Amino acid sequence: MRRLLGVLRQDQPSAATPLGLMAPGTGTPAGTAPQGAGSGTGGPGGALPAVPPPSGGAAPLRPQPDTGDIAGLVDQARDDGLRVSFARVGVERRLPPGVGLTLFRVCQESLTNVRKHAGPRPAVTVLLRWGEEEVELRVDDDGRGLAADGSPGPDEPPPTAGYGLLGMRERAEMFGGTLSAGPRRGGGFSVRFVIPIPRAEHAGQNDTQNDTRGAR
Repeated sequence: MRRLLGVLRQDQPSAATPLGLMAPGTGTPAGTAPQGAGSGTGGPGGALPAVPPPSGGAAPLRPQPDTGDIAGLVDQARDDGLRVSFARVGVERRLPPGVGLTLFRVCQESLTNVRKHAGPRPAVTVLLRWGEEEVELRVDDDGRGLAADGSPGPDEPPPTAGYGLLGMRERAEMFGGTLSAGPRRGGGFSVRFVIPIPRAEHAGQNDTQNDTRGAR
């Protein structure tokens, strides 16, 4: 079920699904040809052999992103003009399958929300904290926040966070974690995402790394 949801939520869905089915609005399934389209191994009107995609047309296979790729997200946000500080606290260690990808996606979605809602030149802080039995991700900004988008009247409900935060909560529930998101006191918006992880074998020695380069 998680794999199917991942396919449905891809930013750029392909014409054919991983099961070989035809996506709506496209031609024929991959590896087949329309009836009567020339000759192949099955004769006139038969299925043609699958044709490999042209060189450079298919994206290379890469490992799924994890917590080690969050620094790259921060660098990308800086390249986009955001003032971002990144801090890592604690000793990083191996995570259960899917947890690292989930933390990466939550950070990615949080930074996207900052671009959409925080207004001009917000200051952003990304914190990744490794505890003995949990890992915490925080993304805080001092911008306008979601509540500043639009000007609802007295009888209109305040704007909602949309599907981005809903997806984060779904990811948190999937791994038994928690997500809290809302306006910060004094302005801005905060996202706090906590996932329980197996207890560290050698706890007690914490390493703190701060990366404030680019916070300009």
